[in-house]
Amino acid sequence: MEEVGLRQVFCERAPLHDLLLQEALARQVEVDVVFVRPPSLRPEDEQARVHAFAPQRVDVRPAGAGEIDREMQDAGVHAGNDTIRGLKRTLYRAARNVRHPRRLVEARRIRAEVAGFLGGDAVLRGYERELEASSLREHLLRKGREHAAAVGGSGHSLGAIGYAEGGYLYAIYRHLRPHVAVETGVANGFSTAFALLALQRNGEGRLHSVDLPREVGRDYEAGTFYEGEGRAGIPPGSEPGWLIPPALKERWSLVLGRTQDELPPLLERLGTIDSFMHDSEHSFDCMWFEFNEAWPHLRAGGVLLSDDVNSTEAFPRFIREQRRKPVRLARGMALLRK
Repeated sequence: MEEVGLRQVFCERAPLHDLLLQEALARQVEVDVVFVRPPSLRPEDEQARVHAFAPQRVDVRPAGAGEIDREMQDAGVHAGNDTIRGLKRTLYRAARNVRHPRRLVEARRIRAEVAGFLGGDAVLRGYERELEASSLREHLLRKGREHAAAVGGSGHSLGAIGYAEGGYLYAIYRHLRPHVAVETGVANGFSTAFALLALQRNGEGRLHSVDLPREVGRDYEAGTFYEGEGRAGIPPGSEPGWLIPPALKERWSLVLGRTQDELPPLLERLGTIDSFMHDSEHSFDCMWFEFNEAWPHLRAGGVLLSDDVNSTEAFPRFIREQRRKPVRLARGMALLRK
């Protein structure tokens, strides 16, 4: 077994990937961490900011390809406390980066792309501070636990993007300041909440969403969804976007139905739009249809965003045809400026 000095990383505030590249990583890693101050991980390295000083011990051993078997012993602090939950999340992510340092390098490259689009890292950090000062993260964490309790072992997910990616999405909407924004795919409303918070902070703009929700426990006729509908599901009896804070819904309009039926008349009614976000059914047919419907309505300088860009050939083919270079917001999310 080879020891990795995370105590050295946290205390000296050295970049994690600089240390890792100097050491050959073993298949089995044991991490013993004693915090003397909050972890010095960058925003893109952590799910939530942590302020905790209790000694912690984390044992990380691989359970299989792409998995880690995790055990954590809390030093006299109740495990249900949200601060400790955030601490665990940060440590798990740090341990994952120990085993997969290339992910950390890629995350920082993605961050650099987003910062470049916005006009610099200082601009991005300013938007991140705004998001940190809001209560959205805590709200979404609480609603995420409610979703898990409601859907149980149904196999349906929250459909949530990472907190870092949500921050990038928030920053894009803050920077773009769209008057007319359109998105497809709401589900529980996780990513929609970041967009609506940005519009609220902008003090202008409206988000128009199209969604055909998949309600957990409900039977649907064959052909209701494209084959790429994914696993996101809303709790029984819920409405799409149920987890969005009510105060953010003032700038939101929702159309229920399939995008091939509802998106064309919506775009025709709106005319020119400032942004379009695809986050509905990730099949080639659905993505290709939506990209080609929305693009002519985008103003010059507007942006087309898409989640799951690697799921089919639709996005790579579309950017080749448009001869534009995308900006990545995550490993599977990107935008294209018109």
